[in-house]
Amino acid sequence: MKRIVIAAAGLLLAGCAASGTTPPAGTAGTVPTTTTISGATDPGSGGIGGLSTSIESYRSATGAVHTLPLPPERVWEVLPQVYESLGIPVTTSVPATRTIGNPAVQFSRTLAGKRGSQLLDCGQGPLGPLADSYRVDLSVLTLLEPAPGGGTRVENRVNATATNRGASGAPVTCGSTGALEAQVIQKIQELARS
Repeated sequence: MKRIVIAAAGLLLAGCAASGTTPPAGTAGTVPTTTTISGATDPGSGGIGGLSTSIESYRSATGAVHTLPLPPERVWEVLPQVYESLGIPVTTSVPATRTIGNPAVQFSRTLAGKRGSQLLDCGQGPLGPLADSYRVDLSVLTLLEPAPGGGTRVENRVNATATNRGASGAPVTCGSTGALEAQVIQKIQELARS
């Protein structure tokens, strides 16, 4: 059976456009990843037989960093509510380092009221964005530090892979679009000032 190779380039979308965004120290840009996925769909079932797809995707070299004009204590206080409002259960909370989040979120199609492809770039497959059709394993952590000029330095680290639920193959590395990080910042601002 003839193998079909489809090359799809992942898009690197700009980070969030929220005011106060500052690039992380030592930013090295993005890290490209190429993954080959093999499917074994039966052509008689209307699927694509013997499909092999090469996916080129990107992930951030560092997390998204924002400086907010709020004291770290107040930001820390509202972060559990922020995660709850996004539908992400908090499984990690370390007050000593002000680190909170969930390193093992699994979702399919939607999270935080958005399609997977609005949050992550996992590349394109024959049927569209992989983040909308694959199972996504996501790690999202927020780290707080006092900002040098006052306020709070908020670093959101989002890492993810996507796995085809119906075929064998290695997981695809996903890059963040910045939308989830932007939602975290927006929710912090809303809840901390209420």
